[in-house]
Amino acid sequence: MSHRKHIVWAIDAFAEKSLQIKGIKILKLVSEAFGLEVEPVYVLSSGQVQVQSELYPKWSLDYEKASENLLDDLIRLANLSKVSKPTVLIESTGSLRGATEELVKFSQNKHAKFIFVNSHANEGLPRFFLGSFTETLLLQSKIPVIVTNPTTEMRGKISHILFPTDFYNDARKGFEDAVQLAVKLQAKLTLYHKEITPLYLTFPEAPFYSIYIEDIHKQIKKNAADWLAWAKNQGAKCELVMDNSVENGVLGKHLIAYGEKNNVDLICLITKSSALGAALLGSTARYVTRHAHCPVWVEHA
Repeated sequence: MSHRKHIVWAIDAFAEKSLQIKGIKILKLVSEAFGLEVEPVYVLSSGQVQVQSELYPKWSLDYEKASENLLDDLIRLANLSKVSKPTVLIESTGSLRGATEELVKFSQNKHAKFIFVNSHANEGLPRFFLGSFTETLLLQSKIPVIVTNPTTEMRGKISHILFPTDFYNDARKGFEDAVQLAVKLQAKLTLYHKEITPLYLTFPEAPFYSIYIEDIHKQIKKNAADWLAWAKNQGAKCELVMDNSVENGVLGKHLIAYGEKNNVDLICLITKSSALGAALLGSTARYVTRHAHCPVWVEHA
């Protein structure tokens, strides 16, 4: 990530201004810490105004001009130190996937270090049938995405970053990026691992499984010690939390509860979810980005 000089700010030009303002503080903190130029972008899609795609040329110019004016107003309000002229991307298929693909392609061409987006965090059946721009973006983007939602509250600075991990090798790059982020922001980094509840506590008749789990725990603890030492060598203020509490449940709930109890300002997640998994089984990243009261940074393994 060291040679990337831009952060793409994905803006919904027609969303409530109060939702946009919530995220500006985290956008400024991250962009200034890395010396990044902010690239404001709005993806204008025919699906947003519920018209047929064949009518697209007739309405696109009016909406493009209106969105440009709204972007200009928001950028003036943001008072960012380094910001480019806003870009309106035209997407004529009206599909959610098409809109996010346009944004990802733009971000790749800009060699963006991050994409920043405000999620509307819609609930229930409308979200399932209509989809979510942010959640589709999280599935598609190989560039780390920083997400805020309507409940996000920002303090004056990012002092504490939470990095949940299984300490497997496929999460190593994301871990190193999180360490870099913590060093740049001069924040404490907590490496958090929720241990699997040993099956013998629930089913004593499964001794072989318990031995298998104990072997996994030994390897995880070894990897955790190695990662912690590496982070400290990079200059990060880093701690390790191995949560062996017996209660199980949705991991996202554990992370949010831990974050609120310990004044976490940013949660960093490495996601491995497929589109099918996100739709049918749910995912930690989706749950946390929708319910956390702090910004969430998501990167693909």
